[in-house]
Amino acid sequence: GAFSNNDDDLPVQNQVYVIVPLQIIPSSSSSSSIRDNIVVVATTHLKAKEGTENERIRTSQALELRRKVENVANELRTLGWEDVSIILLGDWNAEPEDASVRSILERRGNGGLEMDNDVGIGDKGMKWDFHSAYPLDDENGDDENYHFYTTWKTRKDGTKRR
Repeated sequence: GAFSNNDDDLPVQNQVYVIVPLQIIPSSSSSSSIRDNIVVVATTHLKAKEGTENERIRTSQALELRRKVENVANELRTLGWEDVSIILLGDWNAEPEDASVRSILERRGNGGLEMDNDVGIGDKGMKWDFHSAYPLDDENGDDENYHFYTTWKTRKDGTKRR
């Protein structure tokens, strides 16, 4: 899908996302029910470039993607899928402390935001908690492994690792 422009102050962008529910099919030796396990995978490439305005755009995009992926997962639960998980990934063009990343990790469920009407579940869906696959702070005092780089770019002005 394409991100909408819900904020009249933000320019229309050309970033997109993909949301795909994937059924986990157990091996023949597994006793798990085929219908019980599904993973909703969503990926995107959020607005690039630094700056306050671009971070506002990324935050808006991240919140919209979160709402949409939650809607898909909640709709699957209403259809009878018992074990639904979400994996949200992509190029966020942001640091862990940026508002766009924090808007995903610090919110609980839809946070009072109106959910999409096209799914038809209103605000009665399950609330989802999201966690980063990367360490976001140095809780253990392990400076050596504190920051994993997800971006490593060399340009005319030097190398940036983020």
